[in-house]
Amino acid sequence: MKTIVGLFWAVIGGLFLACGVIVFTQLIGAGADLLGFTKWTFRYYVLCLGVCTAMLIMSKSARKYWYFMGGFFVAAVMVMGIGFHAFIAEGSGQGPVAQMQANVLSMALMAAKAVMYAAPGGLTAFYAFVAYDSVSKAPLKAPY
Repeated sequence: MKTIVGLFWAVIGGLFLACGVIVFTQLIGAGADLLGFTKWTFRYYVLCLGVCTAMLIMSKSARKYWYFMGGFFVAAVMVMGIGFHAFIAEGSGQGPVAQMQANVLSMALMAAKAVMYAAPGGLTAFYAFVAYDSVSKAPLKAPY
């Protein structure tokens, strides 16, 4: 990516890609309900994933950090795993150990929700910043 205009078109391309995926999945009825995603969480993840993918394709400096896309995998696993807390807490009793277990479980759920909602947006912002930073530091070419 050589210019700010290229950065702009990468973001627009990622948004169009994400909107296409969202519309297609909604039209065929393969929503995110089966995965445990709410409709808006699914849209948030797909939008972030589309913009990140476009940044990785268009920006050479963002491609250096391609392995951070594993954050999406971790966040998606956390979203799907949130439903398992009922299975863990099913056999709990009324004693102090059960209360400690419930407190630890609620803290773990809060941490998981924080990660699963902050990771995609944070990764998208990181890739956009890296791409913008590389454009702003690029040497200017002579107009002749």
